[in-house]
Amino acid sequence: MAEAAGKPVLIDPETASLTYSQIGSHYVGWFSFQPVYDMIVRQEPDLLD
Repeated sequence: MAEAAGKPVLIDPETASLTYSQIGSHYVGWFSFQPVYDMIVRQEPDLLD
């Protein structure tokens, strides 16, 4: 699926582990997405109908 957007760039396991330890929880992902969600709903109010 990633290759549909181009050639994936692999990251080393140490970097992946560090990134996960800093921002890898479900709550952080949800919290970070909220401004994007608000913008989408504001721009497309009929999205949720």
